[in-house]
Amino acid sequence: MQTFPSFLSPALLVSALQSTSTRASILGLALLGFATAAHGATVPAEFSSATTVPVTAASYDATGNEVALSLAFAPPTGTTLTVVKNTGLAFIEGKFTNLAQGQAVSLTHSSVTYRFVANYYGGSGNDLVLLWAGQAVTAWGSGGYGQLGNGSSSNSNVPVAVTRTGVLNGKTVI
Repeated sequence: MQTFPSFLSPALLVSALQSTSTRASILGLALLGFATAAHGATVPAEFSSATTVPVTAASYDATGNEVALSLAFAPPTGTTLTVVKNTGLAFIEGKFTNLAQGQAVSLTHSSVTYRFVANYYGGSGNDLVLLWAGQAVTAWGSGGYGQLGNGSSSNSNVPVAVTRTGVLNGKTVI
């Protein structure tokens, strides 16, 4: 179910939808976030390419909604998928009921499973993205006190892999 601002009356919408140019304008309003999914809705998010963005909104509230993720292409290694492109300044409100921050997400295409991690603070900083899982976390700089996370106390001018031992053991790093 879609909700519309009060200035768009049902009668205005019916007559406006009879015009192709007005249909495009109303579609533009929906894409700008003036039309939002009602709470309790399932939001479809099918990715046919790495540039597919299922939801673009100036402000988005995911509270009470589910997202139905599907993959219709084979993403190259390192692909980031944008679920919600938030064009406004505020963070996305709430979370989808079936998608938590840092949650592992497995999507299958042509019998191959691709692993991602959900990040509600990705993209430009306030978008919901699926980050490619399995990318290595690296660090460089001073390491005299073990701060590079590679088990040594040596400095490094080039990136070195951060090991998943100690406090990072079993954790998802975004």
